[in-house]
Amino acid sequence: MTLPEDILSGDLLSCPEEFDLLIVGAGLSGAVLAERCSKILGMTCLVIDKRGHLGGNCYDYVTTQG
Repeated sequence: MTLPEDILSGDLLSCPEEFDLLIVGAGLSGAVLAERCSKILGMTCLVIDKRGHLGGNCYDYVTTQG
């Protein structure tokens, strides 16, 4: 899934004006906290991270075998 450019650019104009929870860091803890709070508690969450991917240090990718 590719995120829209306005989200990838970090422009906060696309987010709601109000949200219930601000989560700084989209590593394992931040991602799980956001998912659980939104699914179980019905909260709206804004997750910000300096990296361009979710999962923190657990991020991985597929490479082609040469």
